[in-house]
This record gives sequence, C-alpha cells and structure tokens, in this order.
Amino acid sequence: MIPSFTLDVSCDLARAALATLRTRAEHLTFFLAEPTTSRAARCVDEIPLEARHVDGSRLHVGLTEAGRAHVLQRATRTNQWLMEVHSHGALGDPAEFSLTDREGLAAWVPHLRWRLPLKGYIALVVGSSTVDGLTWMPDSREPLAVDSLHLGRGQNWRATGLSYETWIGEVR
Repeated sequence: MIPSFTLDVSCDLARAALATLRTRAEHLTFFLAEPTTSRAARCVDEIPLEARHVDGSRLHVGLTEAGRAHVLQRATRTNQWLMEVHSHGALGDPAEFSLTDREGLAAWVPHLRWRLPLKGYIALVVGSSTVDGLTWMPDSREPLAVDSLHLGRGQNWRATGLSYETWIGEVR
C-alpha cells in the first residue's frame, strides 16, 4: 500500500489558482497549508508572487533568489506548511513531476527542512485534467504520495500517483 496524503483545497483562492494553472503551462504559485490530521492538510492562504519572484519560459518555471527569499520569509512567520503548485498545462497529462522537477525537489526540500524545521512541504503538479503531488512530513525524509484533492462542493480530484512511483524507484 502506498503511504498517502489528502489535501483540502476548497478555499476560493486555491480553487481559482488551480483553475488558472490547468490552462497554462509552466506557471507557479505557493500557498500555506494547515495540517488537519496526521495524513491531511487544508490550504489556507496564497503567497502572492510578483514578476521579479519568478523565472520562467515556455518549458521551465522556477523561483528567482528574490522569490525564494519572499516565500521562505512568509512561511517562516507562520506555523503552517509551505505548498507549491506548478503547471504543465495541456502538455502535462497525465500529471507527473518531470525529471527536472524531481531534481529540483531533491535539492529544494532538504534546504526547506533546514530553513523550516518541524514543518511539512507539499508539492503539486497539474496538467489540464489531472494532478499529482508529493508531501514531505516534518519527521520523514521520504515523501508520501498525494492521494486526492478535495475541491469543495463535493468535488474531488484523484492524483495520478505517478510521481511517487517514479520518486521511490529512483536512487536518492
């Protein structure tokens, strides 16, 4: 059985961001999330990004130094977890973190664990009709698979699980 995690993204900001991200490739946003159980969290607030915070092209998106500082400063001031969401748009179905995404996470997550001790980290990738993600719990080096997103109003979005399978299959 794959260890999994459930995310509630029913807040209006998260639903709006996901709707936008599904239609555009290589876009990025960050949120703060509160753990609700040992295997679940809910999105509570967006961390607004300005153009100077993001470096991207048609095929890649990432944070600039100013963007990393901005996101980390905001996350440091709360007891909430940091959550990243980026898009692959119509090119990204079924959703799965790319090799570049996984390499970035392998470098970024240990830094976050050092900068944001005792906090989890959630990373999601969305395609036009699918989603996938990984969650690092505060006390674990290996991620859990994001199982599903609850969008509110009875809507659920099941994750593909492909990123977890690939992550676990790679030597880290």
